[in-house]
Amino acid sequence: MVNPANAHMVRLPISKADLGEWTRLVNAIADFDQTGEKYTPTLLEEELEAPGVDQDLDTLAIFDGDRMVAYGQLHVTDGLRDGYAKAIFGGGVDPAYRRRGLGAEVLAWLFKRGSAKAAEKHPGHPTLASMWIHHPGSVDEILALNNGFVRARYFADMSLNFDVWEPPAGFEIGAPPRPDALAVEFLPKQHGEATRHAHNEAFADHWGSTSRTKENWESVVLGSVAFRPQLSRIAINPELSTELSTELSTENPDAVLPDDAVDAYVLATEYQDKELYISTVGTRRRARGKGLATELLVESLKQAQREGFVKAELGVDSASPTGANAIYERIGFRVVRTSVVMERLLT
Repeated sequence: MVNPANAHMVRLPISKADLGEWTRLVNAIADFDQTGEKYTPTLLEEELEAPGVDQDLDTLAIFDGDRMVAYGQLHVTDGLRDGYAKAIFGGGVDPAYRRRGLGAEVLAWLFKRGSAKAAEKHPGHPTLASMWIHHPGSVDEILALNNGFVRARYFADMSLNFDVWEPPAGFEIGAPPRPDALAVEFLPKQHGEATRHAHNEAFADHWGSTSRTKENWESVVLGSVAFRPQLSRIAINPELSTELSTELSTENPDAVLPDDAVDAYVLATEYQDKELYISTVGTRRRARGKGLATELLVESLKQAQREGFVKAELGVDSASPTGANAIYERIGFRVVRTSVVMERLLT
């Protein structure tokens, strides 16, 4: 239901013509709420054009004159999670327009559209709605709790500053590589599909994760303008031959890794200038406990430090089954904020 005080406002899907105003709104929210999640128009355009997104039906902008004052966006995952369709809610309200009912209006729209799209995409399956709250106890969390959501999982945002960071013992600059793992720079054409297979297996036992399709992986992950392959790393299964490692070089761009070749991987992005964001770290179950993720992450960090990056950040499940939190702390990361994922059954 629309608050009568907001009746004069215009409600439209988000279009490419709105990218400038949408960017302003998203970054104003990030500054006010201190989330650290700032975007460029190009990054937001990627979200509009992501596979499976119908920008006319899956986005909402509320305008007061020429000013976008609230927005909502919906994504329904391709895969199921424990038999449930997963509807991911996103959105926000201009800090100057809060406590006017706009957040409740956006959430009501998300409920309606999320239920409809999930039923279209995954007929016969119940739908679980999910939304990310950057600050437990905030007005966003109160809105979610008042609308039937419950706290499902906590996540930690971690950061390190390169001006004071030194690699942990055993990984210093110039230290010899491990003999039992072939760690190489990520090459999208050669390594992309094998890394997707590794990711889907590595995250199969992680809370809230759904499998990635080839289209989604190539578009949203590898195709993102923020992706930095030169700072990403993979570990190839040591049972592969030396000849294969030689063949898989930049001199032979047509050589492709077998689907089961990648044991571990680190994928790096740069959303803000000279700020490294580690988007994903994963290890296949067969290779866990060998320190591969640590080695790859440290190599990525050392390369970023050489290239003049000022800091690195990542997010981690506070109850990760791989004990990732402790690994990141040993490398030098420290928790800077805590977020919570809220969930609610829609159907």
